[in-house]
Amino acid sequence: MISKHFSWDEVFRSRDYPWIAGRMAMNREQCRNVKKLAELILEPIRAEFGRYHTESWFSSKELNGRIGGSDNPDHLYGRAHDGWPLGDKTAWDVFRGVYKNLKGDFRSVYLLQGSDLLGGGVRSSLKVAPDVKELEKE
Repeated sequence: MISKHFSWDEVFRSRDYPWIAGRMAMNREQCRNVKKLAELILEPIRAEFGRYHTESWFSSKELNGRIGGSDNPDHLYGRAHDGWPLGDKTAWDVFRGVYKNLKGDFRSVYLLQGSDLLGGGVRSSLKVAPDVKELEKE
């Protein structure tokens, strides 16, 4: 387990390319980033809202290329997480809850709408800005 409510299986996940996700590996910095993201943003989400689906978290260059990702996404560094609440809470509920509790150098939390993945529903993407120094501290 990365944290109380998050497992490594959620970090290394790909719905469309599970065989690529199954062979991904992280370096120390990426691992620290994943753990900090879980501790500072994702744990409070699960504590407050309960079930929360992880769609994507860490990505390798191979997986990112296969899915047509941007050139240098935060997912390559373990600094981004895409997911949405399960149950009666909306992504907007989660966004407001996370935003009011952000601490430190976190710069951004996004709501993405109209994703093909959700058939035009709302998906929340919790993203830490690339220049966050706290993530680099142990």
